[in-house]
Amino acid sequence: MNNEYLKNDPEFTEKLTQLLDSYDEASIHLAYQLMQGGGIPNELVKRISDDIHGKILCLEYHLTDILKHLQILQIHDTILQKLPASIGELHNLMILELINNQLIQLPPTIGRLSQLSDLQLVANNLTSLPDEMAQLHNLEKLNVYGNQLTEFPMAVLELPNLESLNLGGNQITELPSALPQMKKLRNLDIGTNPLTQVVSVLTQMPHLEMVSLSGLKLSKEAWQTLKIKLPFTHIIR
Repeated sequence: MNNEYLKNDPEFTEKLTQLLDSYDEASIHLAYQLMQGGGIPNELVKRISDDIHGKILCLEYHLTDILKHLQILQIHDTILQKLPASIGELHNLMILELINNQLIQLPPTIGRLSQLSDLQLVANNLTSLPDEMAQLHNLEKLNVYGNQLTEFPMAVLELPNLESLNLGGNQITELPSALPQMKKLRNLDIGTNPLTQVVSVLTQMPHLEMVSLSGLKLSKEAWQTLKIKLPFTHIIR
């Protein structure tokens, strides 16, 4: 029995609906397992694609056909720890928001999202970013505020069109000497990190319009130097 037959079989659709309506986690997963083999009935496409949990399960079970048209994907306030690798199949994504979840890592396949311009990873448990993120050449905004990064993610240095970078609220101790090479960068937030030596790097970045250093323990001399060397930059203390 092929996928197309099952998709159009009323009994198959009714069975899936019963499983999805059960609100039992095991039954819901069974429904997605069945759709892996039989496809997603047209009657259920909207229901599944409009639901955040449904989108996550579609990614988990590689049922990405109904998501490939998406330009914006928002997954907020879940207990999601790992983003399924199939996220890399959503080639039309331009905005990806993964905010206030429990993500501990991102899959390397995220580097395949060639159209992505805005990536929001606020308030997760990420300790690093995959090197493959360097392939996101259209990325303009990256927000990783409130994670557990201990080192500056070096893949960021390879993003030629990045204009806004927020690494605040992490555990980063050092800025890379190559950071000033990011000539398109206009807004930088590195506040609330255990950074103490930032002057030598930031004073080479007069192209910055705004830099947030809130919560940093810098000397009076350091603040004065930044103010003198960056007269056209709005410095947030």
